[in-house]
Amino acid sequence: MSRSVSVGAATVIALSDTERPYAAREVYPEVPDATWEQYPGSVTDGGDLLLNFGCYLVRADGRNVLVDTGWGPSFQGKLLDELAGAGVALDDIDAVIFTHLHGDHIGWNLAHEDGAVRPRFPRARYLVPEADWRHYSAQPEPSAMFREQMLPLDALGVMDLIGGGHVLSPALTTLATPGHTPGHLSLAISSNGARGLILGDVAITPIEAHETDWHNRFDWDREIARATRHTVLDRLERERALVGASHFPAPGLGRFVRAGGRRVWERI
Repeated sequence: MSRSVSVGAATVIALSDTERPYAAREVYPEVPDATWEQYPGSVTDGGDLLLNFGCYLVRADGRNVLVDTGWGPSFQGKLLDELAGAGVALDDIDAVIFTHLHGDHIGWNLAHEDGAVRPRFPRARYLVPEADWRHYSAQPEPSAMFREQMLPLDALGVMDLIGGGHVLSPALTTLATPGHTPGHLSLAISSNGARGLILGDVAITPIEAHETDWHNRFDWDREIARATRHTVLDRLERERALVGASHFPAPGLGRFVRAGGRRVWERI
């Protein structure tokens, strides 16, 4: 079920493509099992973290911008149903922007039918982090998801390579947030004095609000990711900005606030 919230005159609609459990010790391989006792309710009795695979629709300045496209049909994703439930048609989307190019963020890009491929969002420009594109397309054997859902965008002529500071509209600008991947981007929202940020995977779970130094196994460069996490979360706490976080429990909307002498995630 989608959830909508305002940031000034902009609207953020949280969409969940799917949810999947991951063993906490695999997500955070350096964290002892006993540490999880300090965070009751964060893991299941079996020691799993339930990760949301969220996407966001941002409506601002007359544009519909979809941030990330989830795992897609190969993983029984429900993004298209979520969009329909929010009253959004596929051809309503003006731009699809990616926080990064991991497989769980690119799954609904393209439709492959009868040997042909077409953009899933027919009117959209697909805005791709340039450093991620160059990194993953240069791999000797790109993943099947990357080959199927990213590489054809170039040949179809619907892709633009972008970086931090790219202006989508007066209210929407990309912010370079590298570390999780080489070119990871977040989408900053500034409207009528209100601020928000679609975080992507700068942080994976709400625990990182306080345990900001924790290393998760999905980060490309742990030290760059750690530095980015500190900088971005400090800023978001200071600004009390609305945050949309890809893998936080659905709908993944909230703020980083100070409580009990430490930073915590305040879900809304």
